[in-house]
Amino acid sequence: MWIECLIKREGPTHLTIDRFDYTFRNRDDCGGNYVCDVTNDSHAQQMIATGLYRPYTGPTPTASPDPAPDQCANLRNDDTEPIESLLKQGLSYAQIAEKLGRSKSWVAYRVKKLGGQ
Repeated sequence: MWIECLIKREGPTHLTIDRFDYTFRNRDDCGGNYVCDVTNDSHAQQMIATGLYRPYTGPTPTASPDPAPDQCANLRNDDTEPIESLLKQGLSYAQIAEKLGRSKSWVAYRVKKLGGQ
């Protein structure tokens, strides 16, 4: 089910539910709306219940730009590799967050998982 994020901001919106990582991106083929293909019905209902998301009813997206959420159900270990590399380059958490399209708190959490740097 395609879900639309009603939060308007610059860049994608990330949401994690039960270790599933969802990314809502501005899609040209969806009239510029921020949408994500949510295959877990329970997660879709949780999103809709917040009032910050709704079922997407616009033009059908041509294809999902992300892997299906159930393919990345575990916390993605590959997220730590670019962080290590960027830390070695001397970038701040804010700079890393901007490069990866994530929040500073997300970067801090991943750094903590790496053993804190």
